[in-house]
Order: sequence, then structure tokens, then C-alpha cells
Amino acid sequence: MSIANTSSDEPLPVVTRPRHTRWWLGSLILGAGMTAQALLWMRYVEDPTFAKMSVLWVWPATLFALLLWWLFASGLSWATKLIPLGLLALGGVGFFSVYRIDGSDGDMVPRLAYRWVPTAEQQARDYWKQQTIPESSPTNSETPSEGTIADGVEAPEPTADDWPDFRGPKRDGIVRGIGFRTDWEKRPPQELWRHPVGLGWSSFVVLDDYAITMEQRDEQESVVAYSLKSGEPLWLHGDDVRFQAVEVNGGDGPHATPVISGDRVFSLGATGLLNCLELNTGKSLWSRNILTDAGAPGAAVKNLEWGVSGSPLVVDDLIITIPGTAPGRSVLAYDRTTGEIVWAGGTFPASYGGPAVAELNGVRQVLIYHGTGIAAFELGSGKELWSFPWENMPKVNAAQPMIVSDSSLVIGTGYGIGATLLKLTAEEKGPWGVSADWKTNRLKLKFNDAILLDGYIYGLDDGILTCVDVATGKTKWKGGRYGYGQILAHESTILALTEDGDVALAKAQPTRFEEIGRFHALDGTTWNHPAVAHGKLLIRNGSMAACYDVAP
Repeated sequence: MSIANTSSDEPLPVVTRPRHTRWWLGSLILGAGMTAQALLWMRYVEDPTFAKMSVLWVWPATLFALLLWWLFASGLSWATKLIPLGLLALGGVGFFSVYRIDGSDGDMVPRLAYRWVPTAEQQARDYWKQQTIPESSPTNSETPSEGTIADGVEAPEPTADDWPDFRGPKRDGIVRGIGFRTDWEKRPPQELWRHPVGLGWSSFVVLDDYAITMEQRDEQESVVAYSLKSGEPLWLHGDDVRFQAVEVNGGDGPHATPVISGDRVFSLGATGLLNCLELNTGKSLWSRNILTDAGAPGAAVKNLEWGVSGSPLVVDDLIITIPGTAPGRSVLAYDRTTGEIVWAGGTFPASYGGPAVAELNGVRQVLIYHGTGIAAFELGSGKELWSFPWENMPKVNAAQPMIVSDSSLVIGTGYGIGATLLKLTAEEKGPWGVSADWKTNRLKLKFNDAILLDGYIYGLDDGILTCVDVATGKTKWKGGRYGYGQILAHESTILALTEDGDVALAKAQPTRFEEIGRFHALDGTTWNHPAVAHGKLLIRNGSMAACYDVAP
């Protein structure tokens, strides 16, 4: 009997477990991201800005979770995992080597430009090299100094055809005087001049031949006077400051529009620098910083995310500004001659609109539309008269109040909130009462001012021109997708400078929307308010300015 040999020199077979790809986990992550996005779109159905911004909240987190799953939990081989990631990285490098972010639209969606196309600042620098401008001396001094108009020259007297303040002489967007023609099919607007300008969202003010705006010229925040007739620069005042913001947040530069009053120009920069300048020369008479003045000694109050933006209000002998934040110093009134603080008041955050003056219930008062609502102050003393809360999530109130009667006004805002008609009551020597008569979320004025004309409000409801009955708050019509542009009105016609740089005319009528003219005027994002003076239309954005003959 023999015993079988069971030993063997041959190796035993290696048993490998099959690789299980966990596609279900990746699908779960993707589904969760899509569900979250859908819920946020439903949540912000009345707010296109947050609806679009929600993409930036959901998908970076979703893609990061997918990346972790792909690398560590997908069950794929490393070769399978790394090759697609490498290709995606190469694609991203290639894309951004061709394109750059060149600003954004009003919903903060980035706009792209080819990298080989010169930036707006580069184009402006080339233009500035060709200029010879009488430049006034920069000043960062906060010590007021007396001054008079240069060489005894009298300042021109304003007429109905001038445009000396933000949105016109009454800050209401109404063009008075000869206005503009409307038969564009027969007589289209004729371009008179065009040239690059520095960064910023200021608009023009006009007195006689002076057309004045603010712009960022390299590291100098500048107030520049151009000739209305020729577009040639007359003078420049520069301060060594630069407000900075990322491209999709509006970019760098000043935001507020200067004001012409008598023989002086008052400007307010994005970092809070308030200047009083000679109209004829641009020479500085005095300068203050409203953020420094509102803060504790040696410590300025915090600036806004998009910088100081509200134009200063010049009324009687006062300059009214809104630094915000500091208890008891959220509003500052300065003496227009010396720059000394006359009164201060309020405890609320600033926002992006400018002060307004109105006579309500027989009392002249300053209206301050701030980050959490509106408040009114007695013009002479600074005593707070009344307030009303009207707030959105980012605390952005930027549209000017509209005075309806001696006891009522309309305020509007964006981010899904809309507008309301406020009714005011006041007893003799007693407290003021304020209540909301109607509310509507069909007039969402994000950073676009509306116009009250013959009992109807015309405004851009998140970019769509809308007509609202001021008596009831009911929408009469919506039409004309003009984006986050700006509008003016003359008699029965609306003039809109659209976000994409078109200029359009529409009839101001409650029956239906009717556009009667349009032409393309500027390239790039255009948020600046237009101005009409002496039969000329002045427009600009952060890269270019142009003037058109629109005289009737």
C-alpha cells in the first residue's frame, strides 16, 4: 500500500475580490445638490439675485462632496480617478488663459472678456496720456479753509435746462426745460463726443458748459469737469485714495454723483472723502471724511461693502451725508462754507441711497433711507421726527423716496421685498404717526430709482419696466427687460439707459407698455444714471462716456 504525495510545488491561485463601484453614493450626492438648488429657487422665486447667487452656495459644496466621493469612496482605480481630474484641470487652465472676469451684471453673474482685449483702465490710460488737464492740488486735509470763486468769476446761474444734482434739480428723475425729442425714427440721436473714463458708477451733473463726474484714475479718486459741448477736460481734482471691490461686486472706484451748488462742487468718494471744490477750477476749499467724523476719536466707522454711494444733499447752508452705524452720528450735517459739523443724529446702519429733502405736514425735513428703514429729521435742528422699518436681508436700500403728497411717500427696495406707500400724521407739538397704506412686491427697486408721474410710478422691478398705480399699489403693466439700468422721464416719455448700454424710449402711460425707440450707446455693464441738459444726453459707465444731441 502506498500513500499518495499530496504536496505540490505549484502556487495556489490568488483569489481577488471584485471591485464594486459605488455609483449610488455619487448619485445620492448629486441628487441632494439638485434638490437643494430646486428648493432655494422656490424660496427665492421673487428675488432673482439670491436665486442666481444660490448656485454659488449649493454647487461648490456639492462638487467638493463629489470630489471626495470620486477620490476616496467611488471604488474606482486610481488611474481611472486621476485621468479625468487632470483633463478637467487642463480645461480650466485653458479656459482662464483665454478669458478673464470683466465685471458682472446686476445679479452678480460674472461677465467674461478675452484676455488679449485691453481692460477699461488700460484703454483709459492711453486716452489720459493724450490729455493736458489743469490739475488742482490733491488734498487729504480735514482742516477747512475759506475760498472764493477763481479770479472773481461769477458762477453761471442755473436754468431749467441744467442738471446740477443727482437725478436732476429735484432728485426725482424728471427732465424739465426743453427735454429730449422722441421722434427717433425720423431724427435719431446724434453722437457729439465719446471717450474713455475711469472706473466708477457716478453720473454727470451739468451747469452751463460744465459736465462733472467722478472716476478712478489709477490710484487717485478724481472729480473731473468736462466741456459739455466738446467732451474735453476742463479740470481735475484728485485724492490719493482708491476704494477696492472684487469684480463681481461692482469693482473699484467711486459710486456717488457730485452736486453743483452756486460756485461750488460737492463730491463724496467711496471711502467717505467729502470735498468742497471751486466750480471754475476744481481747487479744494475744504475736505472732510464722513466715516472718520462719525467714529470715535482716532477710529473711523466701518465702510459699506460696496463703499459710500449716496450723493451728498446740499440744502440751504447745509451738506447732509449718511455715514451710518455710530450711535447718534448716523447722519451728519456740515456747514457748506466751512465744512464744520452743524448737527448729527440717528442710530442705524447706512445704505446706498442719498438723503432727500421734503416738506411734509408743513415741516421741512431730511429723509434718510438707511439699511433698516427710513427716518426723518428736522432740517434746521437735526431732531428725529419719525421712522419706519423697511428692510431686506442684505440691508441694501438704494432707491430715492418718492413724495406723493404733503402727507405721503413711497419707498421701494429689492431682494424680494418691494415697495410701500407710507401715510404720515402729526399733531401739533405731538409725536408723528406713520403707517403703511399698501405694500407690493411687484416693484422691487434693487438699486434703480423709480419715477412718479401723473399718479403712476414707473420703475424697474428687478430689471423689468413696470407701471404701478400710486393710489392702490396695483400693477398696471410690465414690459421692457432693461436689466438693472436707470430711467428718466420728460413729459409723457420714459428714457431708459439699460444695463447692457442701450438707450430706449417708452411711453409713460398706464394703459400698456409701448417702446418707441432704441439704440445701442455703450458696451459693458451700465448702471450709471443718465443726465439730460441743454438738449444733450450724457451717459457713461465704468469705461466710456458719450454725449448725444437729443434736442427737440
